[in-house]
Amino acid sequence: MSTSDNINYTITGYYLPSTGLKFRENNDWTNNWGGDNFPVGTTTANDIPVTSNYYDIAFNINTGDYSFSHLDHLIKILVLLEMDILIGIQIWL
Repeated sequence: MSTSDNINYTITGYYLPSTGLKFRENNDWTNNWGGDNFPVGTTTANDIPVTSNYYDIAFNINTGDYSFSHLDHLIKILVLLEMDILIGIQIWL
């Protein structure tokens, strides 16, 4: 995830499988944050129950607030790419 202020972290268009998820600091489990709710919530010690899809993800390390914004338009584009029917398609991102 990227940040410009070391407080708000984001990542765009990230694929997640159906799983439990936690945010962790510096690729280590010493500091980690989970949650009970999906797609929006505040961190707890539990895993966040994620359903598979592409998401824009945001996490505030100070408040523990997180959100996963579902990217329906990206799924539709990928399906069309796999079907090789791209003639005349307009894509807005």
